[in-house]
Amino acid sequence: MITGLCCLMFATRRQLSMLTLIGSVVLTRLIVEMIQIYTKNNGLKEFEEAFKHIGVVISLVVLIGIMGYDNIKPRLDDKFVDSKSYPVEACDYILENIDLSTAKFYNEYNYGSYMLFRGIPVFIDSRADLYSPEFNSGVNVFEDSESVGSFEMDIDEFVEKYNITHIILSNQSQLNKVLKKIEGTKYKLVKEDENFSFYKIENL
Repeated sequence: MITGLCCLMFATRRQLSMLTLIGSVVLTRLIVEMIQIYTKNNGLKEFEEAFKHIGVVISLVVLIGIMGYDNIKPRLDDKFVDSKSYPVEACDYILENIDLSTAKFYNEYNYGSYMLFRGIPVFIDSRADLYSPEFNSGVNVFEDSESVGSFEMDIDEFVEKYNITHIILSNQSQLNKVLKKIEGTKYKLVKEDENFSFYKIENL
């Protein structure tokens, strides 16, 4: 158990909490059993007596507090959201300038969850099952989203089918590079930063 949790911790940082919560219980049990085996319970009784002293308890609490603070201090100034992966500025613009009750957005799969977090309705997010035909009156929203991104479906056809009013895309996506070339037709670029572009679709 401990070995497995350690491997998970090294694989991804968020598993450190699992190692702390579950691993501490397992490790404590192993230590207690080891003391009982090798000291015939005398060492364990001495250990319990030592912990009855209030000074020891206070010292341990202070030590754990210092170690915990030292561990989180380098991360106190970390940004909650990486603007390279999520359209932070575009979402700020949407919330300040767009009427969400009438807008219909097209967004890519990877950052739909962030838009939902900001309270913005999305075309698709990481809960892929919800966009299958079973939940959308027979329409395969997930497949259409992938098709327009890979140019299997024409962008004009896609926009008309879903009544899309705005499009938000990663600057690295192929669809965005195409829209940049035809920008000024009915696809008007209204907001752009280093990582994302936001378009308004105008009726011609």
